[in-house]
Amino acid sequence: MGVEFLLFAIKLTMIFTHIHILSYIEKFEIHAKPLNDKVIENCIQIKLLEVMRDTLLPKLMSGEVRVEG
Repeated sequence: MGVEFLLFAIKLTMIFTHIHILSYIEKFEIHAKPLNDKVIENCIQIKLLEVMRDTLLPKLMSGEVRVEG
């Protein structure tokens, strides 16, 4: 009976440890998700700006488009 109780105690400790670790993971995800979303948003904006640059720069250099200033 002592061994069975010890095994039960070990399993219970593993379960509580797992729950405790999950709690830290959930807290991390709460803070990390907005940062990750911003990185994704920035990557999309970078791609859009690259397309605009690649479209406008040749026109500016050839004189097809002029910038008044």
